Amino acid sequence: MKRILIAYDQKVPVILNKSDHSFILENTLIEPDAFGYGVLKGDTIVFQLSLSDIEYIQGYIAAEANHSENKKLVKRLELLCDFFQDYLEKYEEE
Repeated sequence: MKRILIAYDQKVPVILNKSDHSFILENTLIEPDAFGYGVLKGDTIVFQLSLSDIEYIQGYIAAEANHSENKKLVKRLELLCDFFQDYLEKYEEE
């Protein structure tokens, strides 16, 4: 898959459903402002995030997944890690 080339620290639209956003905030130690402001569109929120922002958020999700003993929680966190990983694999900074 060919990556989309973007400028260093350029922000890309990340579309997250409200449920997943709330889940991340409630089940990780990430601070709420890590996502910045988003635009609500129905059941989704569109955030403008840099690849660094995405890696930062993904790190908190992965840390919780690695330390939790709740299998259901781990499964959902792993799916969210994969979701953010897709963005990291889609784009490449110059």
